[in-house]
Amino acid sequence: MAKKRDSLRIEIIRWLQVEYSSQRVVRAQLARFSRSIRVDGQTVLNVAVPEGVSKRLTQSERAALDTVSRNEFHLRSAGSEGLTPAQWQDSRLEAFTLADMDASGALEGAELEGYARFLAGSLSLVQLGS
Repeated sequence: MAKKRDSLRIEIIRWLQVEYSSQRVVRAQLARFSRSIRVDGQTVLNVAVPEGVSKRLTQSERAALDTVSRNEFHLRSAGSEGLTPAQWQDSRLEAFTLADMDASGALEGAELEGYARFLAGSLSLVQLGS
């Protein structure tokens, strides 16, 4: 019985990991198709995707986003069975915080462009924060 329960637990974690990474890939592709990014579902704030970011994710970009997102999921869940809703939201807010280089609470100019590039899948969190 314990073995079956552990197996089920592992499958649930895998499913959550796939969900997390799939959302990242889908959000990036939607941003590229629409050329704007809806940052918050309650307050409509559209961020234009910068010129030079192609309209479609390439297969290698999709694979890279998927791999990075799966690893990020494991780091964020830190051995637990998944992410709480607060942790899920924190993962999305982290990019905003990293993009806000002057810690002003607002993204302008290059900060806003970097944030849009991250959400469109053309920058990683590491690149965004540097």
